[in-house]
Amino acid sequence: MEMDHPETLGWLKDALAEETVGLRLHHHHLEWSWKRITTDSREAGEGDVFVAIPGERFDGHDYAKKASEAGAVCLVVEHEIHGADAAQIIVRNARRALARIARAWRARFSCNLTAVGGSNGKTTTTQMVAAILRRRWGADEMLATEGNFNNDIGVSHTLMGLRFRHRAAVVEAGMNHRGEMAVLADMIRPTVAVLTNAQREHQAFLETVAETASENGLLIAALPESGHAVFPADDPCSDIWASLALARGVKSFTFSFDPAVPADLMCRLDADGALALEGERESFQIALRIAGLHNARNAAAAAAAALIQDIDPEVIREALESFEALPGRGARLHAAERFGGATLIDDAYNCNPDSAIASLRMLAREKAPRIFIFGDMAELGPSSEKWHAEVGAEAKRLGIDYFWTAGEKARAGALAFGIDGDRCRAFRDRDELIDALRELRADGGTIVVKASHSAGFSKIVDVLSGK
Repeated sequence: MEMDHPETLGWLKDALAEETVGLRLHHHHLEWSWKRITTDSREAGEGDVFVAIPGERFDGHDYAKKASEAGAVCLVVEHEIHGADAAQIIVRNARRALARIARAWRARFSCNLTAVGGSNGKTTTTQMVAAILRRRWGADEMLATEGNFNNDIGVSHTLMGLRFRHRAAVVEAGMNHRGEMAVLADMIRPTVAVLTNAQREHQAFLETVAETASENGLLIAALPESGHAVFPADDPCSDIWASLALARGVKSFTFSFDPAVPADLMCRLDADGALALEGERESFQIALRIAGLHNARNAAAAAAAALIQDIDPEVIREALESFEALPGRGARLHAAERFGGATLIDDAYNCNPDSAIASLRMLAREKAPRIFIFGDMAELGPSSEKWHAEVGAEAKRLGIDYFWTAGEKARAGALAFGIDGDRCRAFRDRDELIDALRELRADGGTIVVKASHSAGFSKIVDVLSGK
């Protein structure tokens, strides 16, 4: 991200003071200006700062000299790069240094900043909030996470995009290990913290749903006294978030789809897909283009976040009524002609047991034949087999017409459904399932593709859509 007003290396040096172990720059370098922070040497150019981050496949230090030759004025590195003309700030940990730069940059701005965390629906909710902010302020006066770049590197780059013209921003925050959210929360320092839900995700690293809720709840702990915590009152972990808000001394703004659980914003999804929202001061309906209770809950979270920022309900309604699902996250497509005009729902980017069951319940209300193509769910820990089986059992209970799986883990779901070689088939891998798609009878029906991203089921979506 290029700066509106180039900063000096003196500012950068101060931002990294606690992380710095050495300097390879002269006093006059401190007045040099820099335009942009980058971690990709291929993008490095005149006036940039290159942060050399060691990764699993590549080490940025191997490309630091190249960045210097491309015109970078400063290298942030963990060891000296010999032969590089650029100034160098040597740090203990380059990845942590990037977060410190982003933290210092974010501190310059006072606009409303919404952070979205939770187990499922983060990206959709973030983009819904972004759509509302765009409708309210215009594209040039708001900032949002692009895609799902929600780890410390992605969040750093998003925050570095903040400018004084921005009236509001929304940042997605994701984690799968203890301690990661603490880093993100410290960087983002939101004014509004949105928690979508707490579900069975990353249980290989976070042993309980309550622990997942507590980790995500660190966004609430990072709020200022004037901040707001937004979360579902009808989530089993809502007490955790309410306690965090109370301890922080911030206001909670809750939403609920359960008539027996009171909240600031009571929500109802009607049979025709209309989302009804009723609060103390407002009551309005939204005709959503995206199906499923899980997406209605995402919309309610986004609406709640907007309402506490005093955004008019009509603006919220207009933004959410024009919102369409993102690729891999429930996007509705037309299947190729050879699949008989079926509707294809691409939900292949992310999956845990609860989101898979939510997709099944959505599918159960769609046109038959109802076909669920299910792949391995990652990072579930010792309960993996049981939870894959739970998905298959739920599909059978709901009367799903075809339940096809690919992958060793997903096979447990097929066994629970009942493998019969027709309605329920278990394939060794994704490519074997793709070969069998020519036998799929989907005329006029609905196909849902659901798996963790690591399963690579986007290729199945490509085949079904005729790409």
